[in-house]
Amino acid sequence: MEDLAFGLEHPFVHSSSEVRLPSEGMLCIADYWLEADGDQVLFDLMTHPGEDPPVFYYAHEASPPEVRLLANSFTAFIESLPRSELFQGA
Repeated sequence: MEDLAFGLEHPFVHSSSEVRLPSEGMLCIADYWLEADGDQVLFDLMTHPGEDPPVFYYAHEASPPEVRLLANSFTAFIESLPRSELFQGA
């Protein structure tokens, strides 16, 4: 089952001094358990500035870790949530 969590620890910018992350410089806005525990929902504001940026998914347990497009805009992402498994049976 999917789980989406917006919390006080968000937002934050992905960065690492030890390894180059596929999500380097992206803004994390939520944790998202779509495929694994603790994956994240991201905005890439450096590449896609604007009022309604695309939404990406950081699959940190993929081999290798990867960033994939979830929705072409934040509006489309939010509008898709009621039709997702997040709200089934709620």
